[in-house]
Amino acid sequence: MANSKPKITLSAAITLDGKIGQKNKHIVLSSKADKIRVHKLRSKSDAILVGKNTVEQDDPLLTVRYAKGKNPIRIILDSHGTIKNNSKIIKTCKRVPTIIVTSEIISKPNLNRLQKLPIDVIVCGKTQVNITKLLSILSKKGIKTVLLEGGGTLNRFFFEKKSN
Repeated sequence: MANSKPKITLSAAITLDGKIGQKNKHIVLSSKADKIRVHKLRSKSDAILVGKNTVEQDDPLLTVRYAKGKNPIRIILDSHGTIKNNSKIIKTCKRVPTIIVTSEIISKPNLNRLQKLPIDVIVCGKTQVNITKLLSILSKKGIKTVLLEGGGTLNRFFFEKKSN
């Protein structure tokens, strides 16, 4: 079981024509009931996974607020390690366990900045994050369930990986 990968659950609000949003424009696709369902999913997940674009565009907390339960470990994929210090993720990293996953392309200054924060930094992959390798690392850390709340790029990667 130690070598198995975590179970991935995708959570996404989409329009009837399959869109998850509009470029450079925030649109509301979910209701209060949807938020409650998502927060219940979060509370039952060991970790929640998003990409840097989601953090930049939405500045989410990725915590459980509309349901009872524990906060999942927040995992942010950021190949270059450029997540902003004023993001809610970084501002709350003392209270909520957070992992930033970068690639070997990260600059020394960015790596040093992240390593000074109360977060776990995982360098995984040459020029972009190697998600297959990451899932094995997460499994070794005892993470069995991951809630994917990514945008189109990250969601597409997981669908393509599954179909290969």
